[in-house]
Amino acid sequence: MRVRACVRVRASWGSFEYRLQLLHAGTFFYHSHIPLQYGDGLLGSLIVDPAEAVDPVRAMYTYDEERLVFLNEWFHADAAVLAATALAVPADVWRLNSPRSVLINGRGRCDCADAVPANHCNANAPLEVLSVTPGYRYRLRIIAAGTRVALSFHVEGHTLTVVQAQGEPVEPIEVEQLELAIGDRYDVLLDADRPPGNYWLASQIIGCTNCMPNSTINDTPSFGMRGLAVLHYDTAPPLGTANATLSSAPYEPTRAYQPVSFAPPGTLQFNDARLVLAQPLSPPPPTMTWHLNATKIAPEVLWRINGYQYHHPQVPVLLDVMRGRSFPVESLVWTVPFGAVLDIVFYSFNNMDHPIHMHGYKFFFLGWGQGVPTDDALANLNTRNPMLLDTAHCPGRGWIAFRLVANRPGPWMLHCVRQGVSRYNLWLQLYD
Repeated sequence: MRVRACVRVRASWGSFEYRLQLLHAGTFFYHSHIPLQYGDGLLGSLIVDPAEAVDPVRAMYTYDEERLVFLNEWFHADAAVLAATALAVPADVWRLNSPRSVLINGRGRCDCADAVPANHCNANAPLEVLSVTPGYRYRLRIIAAGTRVALSFHVEGHTLTVVQAQGEPVEPIEVEQLELAIGDRYDVLLDADRPPGNYWLASQIIGCTNCMPNSTINDTPSFGMRGLAVLHYDTAPPLGTANATLSSAPYEPTRAYQPVSFAPPGTLQFNDARLVLAQPLSPPPPTMTWHLNATKIAPEVLWRINGYQYHHPQVPVLLDVMRGRSFPVESLVWTVPFGAVLDIVFYSFNNMDHPIHMHGYKFFFLGWGQGVPTDDALANLNTRNPMLLDTAHCPGRGWIAFRLVANRPGPWMLHCVRQGVSRYNLWLQLYD
């Protein structure tokens, strides 16, 4: 789906019609918010063009065409089965909820040894092919739309120039590989300047780079699983035809993840300090601070914020707000005065990493660290040129800090985007 910013959009799903005004341009995706449901495929890309005549990326760089790269993982069971199994046997949640393949633009392959006949598994299913013309420059809009795991992205033999992150133009960074937490989006430039042929595009399930060594995500059985697509130069024979060449080894579905050396042009990691806005912004000073601690008690798989477990309300929060209802602290519907500048420090008491997403806003990402945040660390946050994000990666046994300017009245959701039964939400109620 492609639309223009600062216009009102009408969209219909089933018997409902939604009207919204798009305030941010860039690369986004839409998805269901029913637990695990978007892992069944209820999701898609949403490209929002700027309202101005010139896209800021196009104003700064010359490129010929765009390509969409949509990344997600796939399971051999539907969402309802995965959720029920995880709740019944939480001790084995990672093994039972492990994906079986990685998809690029909806296509991929997997080892069919453990598939049931009803899944119609095809170990030789067609791969996605992105055709390019020699000498052209392409803008790749890369979306990490996974449900359970982080993903890497690499184009064999080619350098990627990162020019936009989560819709915000950034100082260009040349890399060979990206690490993408769930919800991350990067726009990169790729020059089709290699000898014409066929090259692998690879996306791989990766661990939590900035987490403690025993992070839960690093123990998932699907760690290292990769999905492939083909970057095809249109002057070369297509893969699978006579005289077609492939630049490297054949497909290996469980090949271990080997990150590129962390040095330009290496890997752009989670919370990478090299990622800065092309036009620097300094946030206003904070007027209030919240500390949010994510915990869970074994063998539960449901998380708590500051000791409280979130329960979906029977009545929509917005309707209760309009009726003047007051919310107890344990409801996790918390009030922020309109115009306040809120600092949030989020800490994970568990080995699980958390991609934290804010609805309706972008926030200033001020910093992160391992272990419990110390006073010294919080006194030295980046307020000079912090990134503007809507999703930030909190490492397991670690913390992140971000600043939110509360200038849009209404209830907005702050939550971990890892879809599953180990989830939580926090509604921020902003009063006019």
